[in-house]
Amino acid sequence: MAIIKLYPGSKKVQQDQDEFARLIGECIVTWAFVNRELFQLYALHFRGNANSAAAAYFGKRTLAQRLAATEKLLNSELSPKLHDVRWGPLRKDTYELLAVRSVIAHQPPRRTGTGRGDRAVYLFAIHIEPAELRSLERVIKKLGKTWLGLPDLRAHLLDVESLVQRLRNFRKVLSRRKSSLRSP
Repeated sequence: MAIIKLYPGSKKVQQDQDEFARLIGECIVTWAFVNRELFQLYALHFRGNANSAAAAYFGKRTLAQRLAATEKLLNSELSPKLHDVRWGPLRKDTYELLAVRSVIAHQPPRRTGTGRGDRAVYLFAIHIEPAELRSLERVIKKLGKTWLGLPDLRAHLLDVESLVQRLRNFRKVLSRRKSSLRSP
């Protein structure tokens, strides 16, 4: 019979627990860089007036609201080709990853235990609260399950790091275009 301990002494369990906590933290911190890039995109509209841009952007409470405000400004300024080819895929990916970020940031992480043969097996995961299953149907459908484990967190971190770079590259393209428009 397997015995699940409250404080397992295994080095592997401790390593998994440490990696789990580290990945949650890294995922959330990396989203701060997404927020920064979205702000920089938003601020391009204000043509150098950083205070006005900051007041308007950071006055929005959630990242989803900030993304929507950025999208609204970009939709009014981008050519149809630039919108469809560059911004459209970025926007779609940001919204999809933002839904997973919401689970990471707002759902309870926990360690659960089970037995495999006569050995205890510990699993680290973020489980979506039963009361929120309906509101997070889109995420659940994409994941195919109601929880995120270590592999999911690793994949999410890589996806968000890539998103940050793609947003940064897009911002640089827009910055060059805007500066060339201002030059005589």
